[in-house]
Amino acid sequence: MLIVWYKQFENSFFKKPLNYPDFSKINKENKPVFIAFGLVLIIVVYAILYFSGGKGLQTSIEESDHKYAVGAWLEEMARIIRSIKFSKSKAFHISKADNHVTNYLTSRTKHFKILELQFKTLIGFKTLITSAMLIVGTYLLLQQQLNVGQFIAAEIVILTIISSIE
Repeated sequence: MLIVWYKQFENSFFKKPLNYPDFSKINKENKPVFIAFGLVLIIVVYAILYFSGGKGLQTSIEESDHKYAVGAWLEEMARIIRSIKFSKSKAFHISKADNHVTNYLTSRTKHFKILELQFKTLIGFKTLITSAMLIVGTYLLLQQQLNVGQFIAAEIVILTIISSIE
């Protein structure tokens, strides 16, 4: 039974000529659409990071300053622990520590909002670029100005660039 199946497979597979796609129909003047896509991608990512990067750096430095202020105050309290234990009013030490922590959390929240804005913008941009790339690629593929291999290669390159930016 297996030998009969193999003979049928051999006759049907090896005897028929292979059908290769007709590459002569592909437009030889292939428009560099995906090169322009890559340039637009680089320009828009640069613009996103340029307009949000300065504020992000500023809030990051502010957050770091407040974090080290909290650490410095806790070290100071540890250094003068006997004075704190014997003082009648503990409100000063607690209120100052609370003030430092509140400043740190406020600056951390500001910095997180900047990071969240960058992340949402880049995710939206990635979605937009992916859908536009699929639409343009499908159109060029149907117009036979692009073959499947070129389309897949361009998609891999552009999506790799976008993923590395995230």
